[in-house]
Amino acid sequence: MIEGAAALFARIESTWKSLSHKGRDRFSFCAFLGVLLLVTCAMYWRFIFCDDLLVYAGSGSDSIGQTVPFIVNEAERIQSGDFSIWNQYQFLGSVTAQHLSPDYLPMVFGSDAVPVMMLVSQMLKIVSAGVFFYLFTGYLGVSRISRYAAGLGCAFCSRMIALAPWTFYTLEVVIVAALLWGFERFYADNKKIAVLPFAIAAPALGGGAYPFVLYLLVLLGYAVFRVGYSWDAGWSGRRLAAFSGKFLLLVAAGVLLSLPALVPGLSMLLNSPRVENDLDSGFGLASLLVPSDWTMLAEEVVKLFSTSILGTMQTFSGSTNILNTPYFYCGLLVLIGLPFAFFGKTKRQKIWLGVIVLAAAFYFLSWGFRYLLNGFSVSGDDFRQSSCWVIAVLLFVGILGLDQLVKKVPRPLLAVWWGGALLVAFTAFAFLIFDEIDWRYFVLASAFLGAYMVVFAVFGLSKSRRLVAACLVFVVAAVPCEFFVQNYKMVTQATHLTRDDYWVQLGTDPEDSVTAVSSEREDTYRIDYKTALLTRSMAETYLGTQAYIGGSGPSQQVADFLSKVGNDYVEELGYSRYVYGFYDSALNALLGVKYLVYPSSSPDLYEPFGYHEVSDDGVYRVLENEYALPLMFGYDANEVISESDFSSVDRADRSLQMLKTAVLPDDAGESSREGISLQPSDSDAPVSLAQTDLEVTKEDQVHFDFPSTTEEYLELSMRLDATPSESGNVTIDAVFSASETGQKERVSYYTAAGEEDISVQLKNRSYDQLDVAIVATSACDDPVVGEISVRPYSNEEVIQFGRMIDNRLSSSSEVESYHNGILRGSIDMDEDGYLATSIPWNESWRVFVDGEEVEPMLINLGFLGAPLSQGEHEIELVYDRASLMLGYASFFGVSILIAVICAGNAVARRRTGLSRRRQG
Repeated sequence: MIEGAAALFARIESTWKSLSHKGRDRFSFCAFLGVLLLVTCAMYWRFIFCDDLLVYAGSGSDSIGQTVPFIVNEAERIQSGDFSIWNQYQFLGSVTAQHLSPDYLPMVFGSDAVPVMMLVSQMLKIVSAGVFFYLFTGYLGVSRISRYAAGLGCAFCSRMIALAPWTFYTLEVVIVAALLWGFERFYADNKKIAVLPFAIAAPALGGGAYPFVLYLLVLLGYAVFRVGYSWDAGWSGRRLAAFSGKFLLLVAAGVLLSLPALVPGLSMLLNSPRVENDLDSGFGLASLLVPSDWTMLAEEVVKLFSTSILGTMQTFSGSTNILNTPYFYCGLLVLIGLPFAFFGKTKRQKIWLGVIVLAAAFYFLSWGFRYLLNGFSVSGDDFRQSSCWVIAVLLFVGILGLDQLVKKVPRPLLAVWWGGALLVAFTAFAFLIFDEIDWRYFVLASAFLGAYMVVFAVFGLSKSRRLVAACLVFVVAAVPCEFFVQNYKMVTQATHLTRDDYWVQLGTDPEDSVTAVSSEREDTYRIDYKTALLTRSMAETYLGTQAYIGGSGPSQQVADFLSKVGNDYVEELGYSRYVYGFYDSALNALLGVKYLVYPSSSPDLYEPFGYHEVSDDGVYRVLENEYALPLMFGYDANEVISESDFSSVDRADRSLQMLKTAVLPDDAGESSREGISLQPSDSDAPVSLAQTDLEVTKEDQVHFDFPSTTEEYLELSMRLDATPSESGNVTIDAVFSASETGQKERVSYYTAAGEEDISVQLKNRSYDQLDVAIVATSACDDPVVGEISVRPYSNEEVIQFGRMIDNRLSSSSEVESYHNGILRGSIDMDEDGYLATSIPWNESWRVFVDGEEVEPMLINLGFLGAPLSQGEHEIELVYDRASLMLGYASFFGVSILIAVICAGNAVARRRTGLSRRRQG
C-alpha cells in the first residue's frame, strides 16, 4: 500500500514538473475553484436539495422583513414597466434606487423566483469573493498554496457566512476583494482598467453613499500603502505623478459609474432626520481614546478563531446580537502567519506592514474609532458597518506570513511558539467570557490550531521531500475541512423558511381580494392591511400605510408629519424606520385608505367607524371605508392653519384639525385659527359609560362591565405609556362582548412604543363588557395602558365628521392613474384654494395644472400640494427623472468608453505579439 502511494505520488510529481509555469497556474486555479465549489455546495446542500429556502425569519428577520420584499417589489415594478426611482409602494411613497444593485440579482428571473434565487446569489458571492481574492494574491508573488488558503479564507470568512440575512454586508466582502484585485491589475499594468472603476462604483450601487465613501477611503489607503510598500529605485517623482494621475482618472470613472445610485442616495441622506440625528450626536478627538470594554475585547479575540464560538443564529450568546457582533474569523492559518509577514522584508516594507497592522489593532481596541468609521449611525459596539477592511488586512498580512512559512523561514520552531501564544491568548479571553462560549468550537479551533503548529514544525525541520509534500497535502485538505466545520452550523442552525412558510407569508395578495370587489383602478387607493411584516405592501405592490425603511429612513417631511400626529415616538426619537399603520379615522380618510383587509381566519376583528364589509373570499375579509378621500383633494383658501397654530392643538385632535383645515408653513399665508368641536351641542364633555383607574401591563389585564346603549357607535379611549425605542412596538387587544348574545369583537391595536392617546370607534352590537390586555411586545419592557373608558360616539359627532369629509370631497377630485412616478387626475374647485395630496413631499416633484407647470408647495406638514384657482383642472404630478437619466447616461457612457479602451488595448497587444513572432 505504501509502495502504491509512493508510485502515485511519483506520477503526480512527474506530471506537475512537465507543466509550464502557466500550465501550473491554470491547474492550481482549477483545483482551487473545484474545492471552493465543493465546499460551498456541501455547506448549502439543504437549500439545494431540500425544501428549505435561504430566507430568514426570527434572528435575521430583515431577510423576510426587508430584503426579500424589496427585491420582489423591484422585480414586480420592472415587469410592469415602472423604472422610476419614486416608489409609491414604500410607505406612502419614497425614493428607492436599486435598479443596478448587485444584490438585486434575484429579481432578474421574476418575483416568483426570488426566494430560490436568494440561495444562488449567496453562493455566487462566496465563489466571487474567493476567486477575486485568489486572483489578487497572484500579484503579490506568494506561493500557490498561500493563494489557495487566502482565497478560501475570503470566501468563507465569518462575515460572509453569518451575515447572509443582511445581504449587503456579504456583498461587501466581494467588493473589497474586487477592489484589491482591480487595483493590483492596474498597478501591474496600467492598461488593465476594466475591473477597478466598476469595483469602485459597486459600494454605491449596492449600498448608497456611506459605503461608497468608506471603501473609497479604503482603496485610497491601500494605494498609498502599496506604493510605499513597493517603492524602490525604479520609482521617481515623475513616475509617481503619472501613476497617480491615471489612478485618479479611474477613481473619477468609478464615481461617474456610481451616479445612478449616488445622486438619489445623497439626496435621501441630506433630507434624512436619522442622518441629522447621527451627526448631531457629537464626536470629539478624545472619543478615539475610548477603549473597548473587556467583554467586547474578549469577544473580538475569540471571534478571530471561530465563526460560531458565541453561538449560531438560534443560540447566540454574545453581549450584543448576531448582527452587531464582531466577525473577524478568516482561517487559522492567517493568524499563524501574521508575525512571519515581517520576515524577509526590507525596513521600508516592515514599516508599511506595521502601519496597516496598527490601524487594524486600533480598530480592535478603540470604541471611538469604530464609532467614527460607522459614520456615527451606530455605536462603537456595532461591527457590521465598518469591519470588512479589517478582514482584508488580516488576510493580506497573514498570507504574506504563511508564504514565508511555506518557503521555510529560519528558526521554524517559532511557528510552534507563536501558535502556543495564540492558544494561550485564545484560552484566556475565552475564560474571561466563560458563559458566552460554545466550548465545542473552542475545542475544535484549538485542535486545528495545534495540528497546524505540528505540521509547520515538521515541515520546517524535515529534510525528507516526501514528508514535506505530505505536510502540504495535509494543509490543502485541512483548510476546506476547517472552514466547513467552523461554518456549517451557522448556516443550518437558523430560522430559515420552507417554501410553504414563504408562500404563507407572501403567497397571497390582499389587493387581489380588493380588486375582485372594486371597479376602481388599482393604485388609486390605499389598502390598510396591518401585519407584522411591515413591508408587505412592497412585496405585493399595493399602496399601503405600514413601512420598514432601512438605511436613512423616511424623509424629514414624512418624519415631521409622523411626529405631530398619533404616537409621539417619532417626536421623541427624532426619526423612526418603522411605521405601523393608522387607526385614526381622520388620518385614514386623509391618506386615502379606501379598504381595510383582515385575514378570514380572524373573523372577530372589529368593524371600525365608517367601514362595512364588502367581501370574504376565504382568504381575506375586505371592508370598505365610505369616508376615504382620493389621493388628491382640495381646501378652500380660508380653510388653512399655520404649522405653529396646528402644533398648539391638542395632539389627540390634530388629525381632525387637518381634515378640516390645510396645514401650511408659517410663512405661506394667514392662519384661520379655526378650532374643532365635535362634541354634542347639549353637553360640555363626553358622557362616559364606564371608566377605570386600573392599568394594563404585560402581566396584568383589565376587565370591566358597562351599561349598554342604543347609540350606533362606541368609542374606546386609552392612554399608552411606553419608553420609545427605534424598533419598540406593542400590541393591545381590547375585546368587546355582549353578555346577552355572546357576540365578541376584538380591537387589535398594533403601535409603536411611546406615548399615545388612543381613540377607536366601532360599531355597537349591544356590547356591555370589555377586556383589555397587552398581548405582544418587541423591544419594549415597560408598556402601561391606563385611562381606559368607553363612551357613546354620538350621531351628532358622526354627522359633523361626515360634513368635514363632504367639504374635502366638494372639489370632486378623481385620480385616474398613479404609476411610474406620474399621477394624473382632475379636480373641480368651488373657489380659489389649495391642491392637497397624500403623496409625500419631495423637491423632485413637478406639478402641472392644465398642462402648465406651477410651483409645488408643502402642505399638511409632509405632503405635496399646490395653489389652485376656482374651476375644473387637469392635474399631473411628475417625479423629475433628470438626475436619474443623467446617472444612467453617465453609467452607460463610461461603461462603453471603458469597453472601447480595453478593446483597443487588446488589439494593440495582439498586434505587438504578432509582430514579435514574425521578427522571431
